Amino acid sequence: MTRIDGDLDLAAVPHWLARADELAGSDTLDLAGVRRVDSAGISLLLELSRRARASGRALALTRAPQRLRTLANFLGIGSLLSFD
Repeated sequence: MTRIDGDLDLAAVPHWLARADELAGSDTLDLAGVRRVDSAGISLLLELSRRARASGRALALTRAPQRLRTLANFLGIGSLLSFD
């Protein structure tokens, strides 16, 4: 399990994208430490999920804050992410 602490917004996405292969290689991402999220952060989660699937893995997103789930659902892509 890998924990993401901090922001998942436009300013922070390059930092997380530099670690994309590592993050996508984890079976589970613990999102409890996410403070801010915007559509760029949701896009990052989609990319991490895509990379995991391309490697034959499933990437579980655990303890996601409600605001992150709400934004994903608002954008119509909540069902594409594996929130538990």
